[in-house]
Amino acid sequence: MERKRTKKKYIVISAAALDLLGISTGAVLANDKIKLIDDKVVIEAGTKMDLDISKYVDVPKSKLKKLKIDTSKVDTSKVGEYEMTVTYKEQVLTLKVKVTDTLAPVIEKPKKALKAKVGEEVFIEKWHFP
Repeated sequence: MERKRTKKKYIVISAAALDLLGISTGAVLANDKIKLIDDKVVIEAGTKMDLDISKYVDVPKSKLKKLKIDTSKVDTSKVGEYEMTVTYKEQVLTLKVKVTDTLAPVIEKPKKALKAKVGEEVFIEKWHFP
């Protein structure tokens, strides 16, 4: 009779230990995933894409070097919507990159003035602007 109780105790303790091991393993695996800060990025046309992964993914600094960023499909010279990816181990996250053109062009006054008399032909090719 005493032997059956001891055997039951071992079974209960073993089951509890396995449950605890399973929970802690699940927590480690869940903690090993990366998460996007935001799934959309907006940048101005003509600017360079910021390659600082920490601006796009919420991860500890210890994992940053293990992440890979792929911006090969993003063309910052053209307005449009593109995709970039961040990869960590087997996990691949996709961000939408929207390239916009919201800045007005800046026109500067030339340093040298063109002067001509009314009716006179002006050939701009002869002028040299710095």
